[in-house]
Amino acid sequence: MHIVWDNIEEIYYPIQGELKNGSHVLLAIECDSEIDELNRKLLSPFIDSWTYPHNGKYIEPFYLNSLTFNKEKTFEACIILKKKNREKDEFRLFCQDLILYLNTDNIHVKSWKLLLKEK
Repeated sequence: MHIVWDNIEEIYYPIQGELKNGSHVLLAIECDSEIDELNRKLLSPFIDSWTYPHNGKYIEPFYLNSLTFNKEKTFEACIILKKKNREKDEFRLFCQDLILYLNTDNIHVKSWKLLLKEK
């Protein structure tokens, strides 16, 4: 099976607004095909436990507040930022990992939106 990888440069756009510790972020993703039951079950722990390496440590920058599947091909995650790293764009790193995760099941991301929410 040949995997086709999505290009992050065509999907990812940084959030508009200032992120700080405790910020609530809505992530809205639309895919090109249905997200099956197994992936629906695995996405929540994937998002909630996601980390990235920084200075020899693994950083867990946010936690998942809620995950909603609106339609067969779309979902929204409400994420609360624990600690903002001023040197890295955590959401870009997360976007890349989520793209890779979905692409391995031949699910491609059509739209990625980040919105800063009021608490």
